[in-house]
Amino acid sequence: MNTQRKLLAFCFGLTISFFSFTLSAAIPVGYYDTVDANNAASLRITLHDIIKDHQRFPYTASTTDTWDILETADQNPDDATKIITLYKNETYTKVTGGNNFYNREHTWPKSYGFPSNGDTNYPYTDMHHLFLADSGYNL
Repeated sequence: MNTQRKLLAFCFGLTISFFSFTLSAAIPVGYYDTVDANNAASLRITLHDIIKDHQRFPYTASTTDTWDILETADQNPDDATKIITLYKNETYTKVTGGNNFYNREHTWPKSYGFPSNGDTNYPYTDMHHLFLADSGYNL
């Protein structure tokens, strides 16, 4: 399959996945009942109270960590033993953990508020902001 067809197939699959998810992702009854939208401070605090206890996965560990999650999220749809990197769209065999081919890219710069890992540093391991990237492009 040529690159253009692969990209088109990927975009189509992503679109179908998005619509499938949004159709099945219903907000639980009462989920936002405790939100106080009377002012910005109350809104922020009450929304934070709802989401503050999400599950944090370690950056690197012998248990499930960000490497494991990223290698599933960025898996090549044509070959489950490989991943596709951000930026270059290169395909590499899954290695699990650090290697010389791909690494983790923080789309929100660590220097803007969470420069190091830690048990209470949730943004550092936020899976919405991490992607696998070609090591040569993500220095």
